[in-house]
Amino acid sequence: MHTEVRLGEYLVEIDRNVTREWYAAAEGWSCSCGDCRNFLALARAGRLPEPVLSLLDSLGIPPPTEPPVSPNRILIWASSL
Repeated sequence: MHTEVRLGEYLVEIDRNVTREWYAAAEGWSCSCGDCRNFLALARAGRLPEPVLSLLDSLGIPPPTEPPVSPNRILIWASSL
């Protein structure tokens, strides 16, 4: 079921169930850049800020244990939370 989520000035249509299923089946990715290492350290320590966790939840993305890096190593990040 598609849901519309507002991200700042953007309206995004997502399917939370399909997104959750994809993350559950996805193999972990890794990246050794400083940003990803920092993100992963905060995620593993349970110290991601609430706005980040809320954003991920609203998109159907489970609390991360690895950085959200695509196979071609493009990091998509909302820096204006």
